[in-house]
Amino acid sequence: MKIVFFDPVHWDYSPVTPYQKPLGGTQSAVCYLSTALSELGHQVYLINNISNSKEINGVNCLNVRSNDEYLKEIINSSDICIVIALPSLVNGLKSLFTGKVKFFLWCQHSYNQPVLESLYSSEVKKSWDGYIFVSNWQRDKFCSVFALEKNKTFILRNAISPLIYNLFDKKESISKSKKLEDTIFYSSTPFRGLDILIDVFPSIKKKLPKVKLKVFSCLKTYQIDKDNDNYLYLYKQCEAMNGVEYIGSLSQSELAPHLKKASILAYPNSFEETSCISVMEALASGCAVVTSELGALPETSSGFASLVKGKPGSDQYKKNFIDEIDKTYKLFKGDDCFLDRKLRNQVDYFLLNNNWERRAQELIEIIQDY
Repeated sequence: MKIVFFDPVHWDYSPVTPYQKPLGGTQSAVCYLSTALSELGHQVYLINNISNSKEINGVNCLNVRSNDEYLKEIINSSDICIVIALPSLVNGLKSLFTGKVKFFLWCQHSYNQPVLESLYSSEVKKSWDGYIFVSNWQRDKFCSVFALEKNKTFILRNAISPLIYNLFDKKESISKSKKLEDTIFYSSTPFRGLDILIDVFPSIKKKLPKVKLKVFSCLKTYQIDKDNDNYLYLYKQCEAMNGVEYIGSLSQSELAPHLKKASILAYPNSFEETSCISVMEALASGCAVVTSELGALPETSSGFASLVKGKPGSDQYKKNFIDEIDKTYKLFKGDDCFLDRKLRNQVDYFLLNNNWERRAQELIEIIQDY
């Protein structure tokens, strides 16, 4: 099968980028899925703003400004063109191509993002052959807000970085690794709850004097450099706070060893996420997750996370979050056999159900059944 991913974002990235430097969740998913499809024997193209067109990990990576006739030939002869995140592109793209290619929108945004306003247009909606969503929560919101035809919508969930697949050997004690450090961590973008975590951490530290917080967060995931990052004030607060190590966003290769030793993803999320790869990877790494019950987080965490009730940022929420961190932390200080069974069950579940080979097979089924 011939599959094209078309991403209009101005970033320069390829299927190996997540292993080399920080990259946002949507583009990381494109990298992992395109590679997995290639490994299954499919012909895969990624058309984006890569600086130099070349084949990487079996994926044919082409600059969007390459020879127009060549790009037309590629897309016209494909089975499906999956456009990333920007619904307004559909009519312009369809007018350029004469083949039988199906155009699908793969969007990981929440329903209230300005970039999606074109979906209110009947003409735009009619032009899309299908929509790929990353959770039932997201699909239901889009169908309700934009009046999409549900029979044109499909669920293709995110999955975890392949670097997490072999983080622990089958017979390795997960709990032993977790007890090497008293570490909780934050690994999302700064605007999704880092301010709340900074506010409550002194109270957490008072209850748990040995605990350390590592913060893996900045806007490098969006290829925004330090000089243009509006959240420097949060990072400076982290650097000045007792018990906090501010590290910033890392590549997957750099992050994985930290996840292996950490105990808890402390994520007082204040943003309605449609999915959350950070949560999935934390759970697949044997970490506990304490987060909010907003958006698709209950669905994404599959019953393994501690979901804190209340409005994120409110006094009651903060109290509940502190108490849940305290309770969860003490679990890691308990019986090793019980903890190992619990964490092994969690890790095995996420490795089995949330890998990119499985997602690639699911996408092929979507295309074949359409």
